[in-house]
Amino acid sequence: MTGPHRQLKEIVLGRGDYAAGGACTLPFLDQDGARRRRPMVFGEVMADPTDCDPLVASMFSGRASNPSDWAVMWKEIGADGICIRFCDTNPDNAVALVRDISDRTRLPIAVSADGCTLASMAEIDDTVLVLLGSPASAGIHAMATPVSSIEEARDAPERDRRMLLVTGAFPDGEPLNLMRALRTAALEGDERCDSPVIYDATPVWDVCFENARSASMAEGEAALTAMLSGADALIVRGPGAADMARVYGEELADL
Repeated sequence: MTGPHRQLKEIVLGRGDYAAGGACTLPFLDQDGARRRRPMVFGEVMADPTDCDPLVASMFSGRASNPSDWAVMWKEIGADGICIRFCDTNPDNAVALVRDISDRTRLPIAVSADGCTLASMAEIDDTVLVLLGSPASAGIHAMATPVSSIEEARDAPERDRRMLLVTGAFPDGEPLNLMRALRTAALEGDERCDSPVIYDATPVWDVCFENARSASMAEGEAALTAMLSGADALIVRGPGAADMARVYGEELADL
């Protein structure tokens, strides 16, 4: 691709000290004023600790038994944000937990939940949140709309595509091809494809791993491949994958 490129949409998250997007080139190319920024890394936290895979829990020194402590450990590890997964949670309790984690970590928070719980998040400043899913109420913005094709991205209403959520079970090539296609289309002038992309690497865990090392390597490989395919942010489950994404992302951004 030659000639001047568009700058992709950039969004500010958290309390104004994190940003995603803003690329001017294909991933990690230094041309036309490309951003020297690695993708953000969101660490996953289960709102109900009993939903946590025992192998995952073993990686967090016992702190996965308390969602707020778990989130703090993610910050200590070096994550840029927290992804909280809610299942059958009272919305009032969900809001209280998000506020507690936000206050303790001061990191951007992504929320994955059902419609009722998502709707309750309208009470929280939307600069803190990236809500993963379809709009739950007219009062919710800051959405990350799930897409599985470039047509879905183009058809999504503008207010619902502050970010685009791509999910895939590595090494499935379709989600990776989708991210490449979105970046290419955006650079060529398609404004319906220029939202930052957040890639959920956690489906890697659908494979039953025997030990933490195998799980970390598989998820780390998925995260790195997603970065090279154009992800602006990643959701990971294991600290090993977060470390690999952060360290290699910084190396690539500095080339």
